[in-house]
Amino acid sequence: MRNTFKKAERLSKKKHIQELFNRGSSFYLYPFKTLFLPSAELDPAPEFHQILISVPKRNFKRAVDRNLLKRRIREAYRLNKSLLADSEKLLIAYIYT
Repeated sequence: MRNTFKKAERLSKKKHIQELFNRGSSFYLYPFKTLFLPSAELDPAPEFHQILISVPKRNFKRAVDRNLLKRRIREAYRLNKSLLADSEKLLIAYIYT
């Protein structure tokens, strides 16, 4: 498996994001709150795991700092996503606290 991060792996559909926050399960592992939902529960199930990364403006006022954290989180996911390869497809939100 190649270590790429395609556009199809980004969670961007408003309906899917709403479902993730309404029906998804979550856990907290400092400094992340992680929400996840098996995508089999959705109508058109995506072929990849889809992720959303959020860094709050309240904690990091400068956009440069927020973008740096998002880039680092995205890169860490990209390099380690092979660990999720065999599981069912998930919608995942990483919220940096």
